[in-house]
Amino acid sequence: MKIALFTDQGAHYREPVFSQISEDTPPDFEIDFYIPSNKKRDFNILGTDTKIKNVYRFENRYVTKLSYIQWPAIKVALGSKYDFLVLWGGTNVISNYFAVLFSKLTGKKLFLWGHGAYGNEGFLKRLLRKYLFVFADHQFTYGDRAVKIINNWLPNKKLVPIYNSLDFVKLNEIYLKAPDHELRWDFIFVGRLTKVKNLELLFQALQMGNNNGQAFSLLIVGSGADEDHLKALTKELDVDKNITWAGACYDEEKLVEYFKKSRFCVSPGNIGLMAMHSLYFRTPVITHNCLAQQMPEAEVIKDDYNGFLFEYNDLEDLYKTMSDSIKVDTKKMNENCFDSIKDDYTPLAQSTTFWRTIDLYN
Repeated sequence: MKIALFTDQGAHYREPVFSQISEDTPPDFEIDFYIPSNKKRDFNILGTDTKIKNVYRFENRYVTKLSYIQWPAIKVALGSKYDFLVLWGGTNVISNYFAVLFSKLTGKKLFLWGHGAYGNEGFLKRLLRKYLFVFADHQFTYGDRAVKIINNWLPNKKLVPIYNSLDFVKLNEIYLKAPDHELRWDFIFVGRLTKVKNLELLFQALQMGNNNGQAFSLLIVGSGADEDHLKALTKELDVDKNITWAGACYDEEKLVEYFKKSRFCVSPGNIGLMAMHSLYFRTPVITHNCLAQQMPEAEVIKDDYNGFLFEYNDLEDLYKTMSDSIKVDTKKMNENCFDSIKDDYTPLAQSTTFWRTIDLYN
């Protein structure tokens, strides 16, 4: 049985899970990975030293800034080489609307892998999602919430959460080998400096702390389009002395040092893989509680267990949460961070879910 798996882009963090899936391939299956190589886009592209077997590279053909066509997916859907087709199920992938139909006309088993649904979709986006979902024999989602939302739209649809992960084994080894450090910062933020991260709210919370005689310290690791504006804003709010700017960092040994020197990871806007990074490195997370405005990885954050949740876009509640958090003895919470992700949010767990689901249709 032959499988073609398409991904939306060649982000480096997906190499471990695809490598694990490739390594775990059962004897009666073959799987080919179709991975875009658009170097002009702002993504880290998988290198030629990947451990994934049977990799086919192609370019996404962009129609607009966000929407694109994957011509090989249409070709695979129409052809007879494969028995299974796995598509990254984004509504912005124009070729998906043709590939899902053609795959059914040619008798293939069709799987979708992606965010699934957030619950805040307008009429048109919900309609487009439903169109894709109807054709799928089974669907992998990034979280449990998407399963519930889609089942409300389409009862009895076959779905399974496959979650998300980073290189769990490597990052855990790095954490265990890294020396302990004394705490230097109250909070750390790691990620792209963009508007969606809502860092303005965080800086306002720092200002509120200063005004109340509680000077929080913050480490920011990252760069991005909003960096100059944000640095200017910290001076305007008179919180620039509270902040250490470390710039972008992709060195995991340096990152683990940053996390070990920080009491909490904080993300006032949506949080995605930063949640995985933080929890792998045993650092509890503070983020907002509106899952419709979150990335699926936020589901793993449980209030007063492996972090704290504040009311969405509520400055006073963010400040109160930060103020209360630094009074907490986080020793047990640090342990909970690792316990909360070690079973489901790993490449091995994702691969197990993938092959167990595929085998249902063998």
